[in-house]
Amino acid sequence: MDRLLVDPTLPAGVPIARMVDPAMNAAMAETALWATLALHRGFFANALAQRSALWQQQAQRRTGALQVLVLGLGQMGQAAARAIAAHGYRVAGFGAHAREDTSALAGITCHHGAAALAALLPASDIVVNLLPLTAATRGLLDARLFARLPRGAAIVNLARGAHLVDDDLLAALDSGQIGHAVLDVFHTEPLPTAHAFWRHPRVTVLPHVAAQTDPDSAAQVVGAYWAYLGWATPLHWSARHLQSASLWCFYAALLHLRYQPVWNLKTEARFSLIGLALILIFPAASLPWRFGLWPLLLLAVINQELVKRKAYRDERRLTLLARLTLTLHLGMGLVFVLMLWQRL
Repeated sequence: MDRLLVDPTLPAGVPIARMVDPAMNAAMAETALWATLALHRGFFANALAQRSALWQQQAQRRTGALQVLVLGLGQMGQAAARAIAAHGYRVAGFGAHAREDTSALAGITCHHGAAALAALLPASDIVVNLLPLTAATRGLLDARLFARLPRGAAIVNLARGAHLVDDDLLAALDSGQIGHAVLDVFHTEPLPTAHAFWRHPRVTVLPHVAAQTDPDSAAQVVGAYWAYLGWATPLHWSARHLQSASLWCFYAALLHLRYQPVWNLKTEARFSLIGLALILIFPAASLPWRFGLWPLLLLAVINQELVKRKAYRDERRLTLLARLTLTLHLGMGLVFVLMLWQRL
């Protein structure tokens, strides 16, 4: 999204929607939990020792003895906080603003504001960053924040590369103030091969895979947005008008067949004008997935009115124009049937 908003090739007026994908939320929670467990149990240190064939047991602390600070309490931040808390860790959540409803974060303390963050840092053993990138959060993970953490604390950055000041993290790692860092996002992606993160023994580099888009789940979300935008944008208004017109013409074809011995141009004109007006004014009224129930009622009223005024009693046979009109109605009716079949 960050790159998209500054892309000069993005046409003006193109709708942009934020995709809230439950599968991505779950994947992010899994990655945050994995990083927390690996940092807590010293698995990264064990992997480093293995390279040197060094048998070295790491100290093991209880989960309840560690505090995990989750920065950002959006959809992904909440999912991550719940997953970590479910494994017995003390979890504190931090957001840019106060949360009115914390029912989804039972057992997790929620905080906001610079003063609250400063108070949380000295007791936080692991910091998981899932904040949105804003002017206020850019460069948040810097030397000042690292200095407030307990010595040997860990950083997990799963949000945006611009949250982190790379040189400050490298200095904190070399001094031992930060024990390990798990990084999934970077200022430049792919991460340049010459970057020091690749070779630092206490940095775990992930190639932006903490929460990848799941095609099946994302398709449902995009489909819902597509349907929603169909109510508002000019492009989709035309599609909805086509659907309404198709269904209306399907009804017209049925009436035409029912009254074909006496259907005339006057009746055709009146029916078409009424149908056109309703399609323009109420394009959603006769959508296939609404089954056209109340348009049927409208047609019944119109039909009764036409009968009362003897519109069908002209006793004319079908003219060539009437036959062409009937063919058009049947064709549009076929379009309606095809669209209904795709919908179901």
